[in-house]
Amino acid sequence: MASLQQYVENCGRWLDAVTLIISDNNGVEIASWGDKIEDLQLACAIFQSSVDNLGKLTIGKGKSLTLRFGSKILIQQNLNSIYATVVLPVDGSIGKVFTNFEKLEKDLKPLIDLISSREN
Repeated sequence: MASLQQYVENCGRWLDAVTLIISDNNGVEIASWGDKIEDLQLACAIFQSSVDNLGKLTIGKGKSLTLRFGSKILIQQNLNSIYATVVLPVDGSIGKVFTNFEKLEKDLKPLIDLISSREN
C-alpha cells in the first residue's frame, strides 16, 4: 500500500489544518483525523483500517467527497461507497489554505482514486 503511505506523508503538512472524516451512508463516523492527530503512522493506520472495512459497509448511491470551508462547499466529488468530508477550520491559517488550495485538491486525488478503486 505504498500509495497510501505516500498520500499520508504528502498530506502530513495539512494534518494541523484540516480534519478528514470518513463516514458511512448514514453519516456515522468511521474514522477521522486532522488537527488532533499529529502522528502520520497513526493517521495512516486509521485510514487503512477504514479502507479495509469499506467492504462491510452498506453500499448506497449518492456518496460524496466534500471539501468545506465553514458551511461553504468548495469541492464535491461523487463517490459510490462512502462520504469523506474535509473540514477546514475557520480559525486556521486561511491565507495559506487558499494559497495552497490547488495543492490540497491534488493531494486528495489519491484518496478519491483509492476509494473509487475499492468500489470497482
